[in-house]
Amino acid sequence: MAWPTDDPDAYFASRGFALAVYEDAIEGDWSADLLSGDRERMLQRRYGSGASANDAALRAQRRYHVEQEPGRPPLPHRLP
Repeated sequence: MAWPTDDPDAYFASRGFALAVYEDAIEGDWSADLLSGDRERMLQRRYGSGASANDAALRAQRRYHVEQEPGRPPLPHRLP
């Protein structure tokens, strides 16, 4: 498996999933839903969230990495 990258779309696609990133007007932030690879089914709503679309996608990627790939070194931390 490919090591996590700064491209969450490619990261999830390589695992058979997709992200739908959108601005959440109610919450006032951006959210990323985890979808099946064919985008037919939502697997997890608000899998990641953040101040921008990119933040939401990267947080979803980090969450997946922690939950599904334990024992691997953590993703690099980026300062704002």
